[in-house]
Amino acid sequence: MDAIEARLKALKNEFETGLAELQKVEARRAYLQETLLRIDGAAQVLQELLESRVSDLTKEERIDGEVKVKSPV
Repeated sequence: MDAIEARLKALKNEFETGLAELQKVEARRAYLQETLLRIDGAAQVLQELLESRVSDLTKEERIDGEVKVKSPV
């Protein structure tokens, strides 16, 4: 095997190694994207819960350290 054939073989091996690494990176990227979507969904639910809580608190009055619920009228 001459130098050109040896170099071609080495380049093909490097290419295959690069493809395998790229597949790993793409799989990791997909996993991270799914994770970020789950985190974003959970954060959105918590944000909505907080907004609901704040809304409920604005319907109440604090008098002398006690929570008094305003009448619905």
